[in-house]
Amino acid sequence: MKLGRIFSWLDPVFIALIYLGFTWLTDPTFRGVSGLIPLVEIGFLYVPIVALKFQYRIWSEVSVQDMLDFFKVIGVFFAGIVGLSLLGGVRLEYLGAVAAVIVYLFSSRFAGRIIQEFRHPKKGDSVLIYGAGEAGSLLFKSIHPNKNVIAFIDDDPRKASQLLHSRPIHLMNDSMYDFIRDHHIKEVYVAIPSLSRVSLQHIAKTFIAVGVNVLVLPSFEEVDKNQYQLQPKKIHILDLLGRDEVQLDLTGVQELLTNKKVLITGAGGSIGSELARQIAAFPIRQLILLDHTENGLFFVHQELMKSQNEIVALIASVQDQERLDEIFLTYKPEYVFHAAAHKHVGMMEHSPSEAIKNNVFGSLNVMNTAIKYKVKNVILISSDKAVRPSNVMGASKQIVERLMQTLPSFSTVLSAVRFGNVLGSNGSVIPIFDQQISKGGPVTVTDPDVTRYFMTIPEAVRLVLESVRYANQGNIFILDMGRPMRIQELAEQMIRLAGFVPHKDIMIEYIGLGPGEKMFEELVIDKANTTTTPNAKIFLETTPHPPLNYSRINDFKYYQEVIQDILHGESNVS
Repeated sequence: MKLGRIFSWLDPVFIALIYLGFTWLTDPTFRGVSGLIPLVEIGFLYVPIVALKFQYRIWSEVSVQDMLDFFKVIGVFFAGIVGLSLLGGVRLEYLGAVAAVIVYLFSSRFAGRIIQEFRHPKKGDSVLIYGAGEAGSLLFKSIHPNKNVIAFIDDDPRKASQLLHSRPIHLMNDSMYDFIRDHHIKEVYVAIPSLSRVSLQHIAKTFIAVGVNVLVLPSFEEVDKNQYQLQPKKIHILDLLGRDEVQLDLTGVQELLTNKKVLITGAGGSIGSELARQIAAFPIRQLILLDHTENGLFFVHQELMKSQNEIVALIASVQDQERLDEIFLTYKPEYVFHAAAHKHVGMMEHSPSEAIKNNVFGSLNVMNTAIKYKVKNVILISSDKAVRPSNVMGASKQIVERLMQTLPSFSTVLSAVRFGNVLGSNGSVIPIFDQQISKGGPVTVTDPDVTRYFMTIPEAVRLVLESVRYANQGNIFILDMGRPMRIQELAEQMIRLAGFVPHKDIMIEYIGLGPGEKMFEELVIDKANTTTTPNAKIFLETTPHPPLNYSRINDFKYYQEVIQDILHGESNVS
């Protein structure tokens, strides 16, 4: 911009010198230069330069619009000169001076851009751009010349052998591996913002397998087409897992929650905090965030402070019935999402009484309090570990589902949503593997054949919200989690993403199943006992659990007995 301002002051001087010099060389007797005509001619050029704010432009980043404006200036100048010649003030043979002025303007404005375009890139930064479309072109302008872009890759056969920014466009085929080796490619930028998750997984795994780092652009909605400074990110393991997320139309859910008071227990946790984020986007009356630990609650509350809704953060334990009564009486929630629970299998094996206190009695307190204060809906977050449980945590979750179907709920609708592991949650294997890889290994896996279901947190929460529309008393909804994944495969992918070779640079150690762990999880015992809902990703379990003894629902010892029955396979009717 400073250079543009300097040019704006120097332009009249240089143009006058060019014009006078050319006139003196070609016809010293020409009198047109002795009067006001040269000043008028200079004005034809200088006025549009100032009017179009050329002094504020960054010429090293010249764009197509800058070029168009440049030609507008030349057009005004040329028209002025021709107009004066028709009035007899300038002879057309002096248009050579006009040509010289154009050369001056072009070279002074675009020299920086030309130098930048052809400046030699840093050595050792040879990269490919996957995607020869608009986003790929924008990305090239953003990273060149700091990166040596060797070529583009595209899946469209019509683009094969064409050039984009003077770089060849190749199809992705077997010869690409030789190309990568011959050109020492170290990085590939995936510049297709609308790419599906499955396609991205295929592309990323292909390049990671040959030691090439993969970077990816943000989603299409996040790309500002008016800016060249895109921000590619290094691909994360979360990008390589799961399936294409279903973008639900939550209009119906929004209509249900509009102008309502919503309470979320466990709001500082992974599921609870995402529930808070998504619900805060609706025009509700009040959002009450409840958790017994302050750190997670503090951060999600701070994050949502800019919401248009009233957000209240409360420290409370679901085990404290008196505190729950105080909160429900004061705030009068109409919808309750109960996400508070102890979820760590191994820890609950060593502290079974805490699973009963928090998961069972805590959930019982929430449901009883909701019924007492006539809450419209209570949605319980359950787990796939509640199906044929082999551990205390899973057994406690099954008990909560059975309680939900046993309690007389009157006008309150109690329902549960059952799903498997969510990617990136607190306590998941991903941060554990990350830490082990950063220390050079080994990465510990229980068994080479152990599998788990995975789903992203946002998708799981969207489906939880959607289930509210279909909820009737005692319903247990089951989310379609896709295909289960081998944990060993997850570990291998994470090692490759970190730039290492699994079983060579970083070893994988098999440590055996821990207390209460299973080789695989189930979402339902028999798929025949499910029915569909209007949403293809949400199923409804049709066979209820065996009821609990209602006369003993407040008896701690009773739940100890029930857990033992469940773990011995005596109550696994689902």
